[in-house]
Amino acid sequence: MENARISKKKIAYEYIRVNIFDGTFGPGYRLVIDQIKKKLHLSSIPVREAIQQLEAENLVQIIPYSGAVVKLVDKSEYTEIQTMLAILDGAATAMASKNLKDEDIEQLEVINNLMVTAINELSLEEFGKLNMKFHKTIYGYCGNSHLKTILDQLWENLLRVRNSIYTFVPCRGTESIAEHKQIIKMLKKHEDPRKIELFCRKHKLEMLKAVQNVIENKGI
Repeated sequence: MENARISKKKIAYEYIRVNIFDGTFGPGYRLVIDQIKKKLHLSSIPVREAIQQLEAENLVQIIPYSGAVVKLVDKSEYTEIQTMLAILDGAATAMASKNLKDEDIEQLEVINNLMVTAINELSLEEFGKLNMKFHKTIYGYCGNSHLKTILDQLWENLLRVRNSIYTFVPCRGTESIAEHKQIIKMLKKHEDPRKIELFCRKHKLEMLKAVQNVIENKGI
C-alpha cells in the first residue's frame, strides 16, 4: 500500500515538474490540486505531497490563502547559475579537449548546424535543447563524473529559469552558433586547454551580459 502511494506521488510529481521545465506551467502559474488530480485520476493526497516536494526543491512557492504557484524567476538565481556554468563548463571543456576524437567533433558540427536550422525556423525551444546537447556532448568526455553530475544539475536548473528568461530576452542565436564554431575549431587544432577554457567561459558570460542588459534597459 505504501509503495502504491509513493508511485502515485511520483506520477503527480513528474507531471508537474515536466510542465514547469517545458514552460507549460510558467512562473506564477497557479497549481490547482483539484484540476491536477482530475487530470491524472488521482486523489488529493499524492498531488499535495508532490507539490510539497517541489516546494522543497525551490520550484514551487506556497502562498498563504492563495495556494501553490510556480516560483517566479529570481534574476539573481539566473546570474548565479550562469556564472557557475561559465566557470565549470569552461573547465570541463578544457579537460575534455584531450579526450575528444574526430568523430565526436564531427557530431558537434552536426548539432551546431541543426541549431542554425532552429534559429531560421524561430524555434527557440529546439535551439535551447540543441545548445544544451552541444555542451553536454563535450563535457561528457571531461573524465570527471562528479563534475558531470554538477553540470547536469546546473543545466536542469537553468532550463526552468531560461524558459521564462527567453520571454523577454532576445536569443543570442547567431552569436552562440559562431562561438560554437570557434570552439569546434579550437578543439580540432588541439589548442592549449587553458585557452579553450577561457574562451568557453567568455561564451557563457556573454549570454549573462545580454540578459543583464535587457533587464536594465527594460527595467525588469
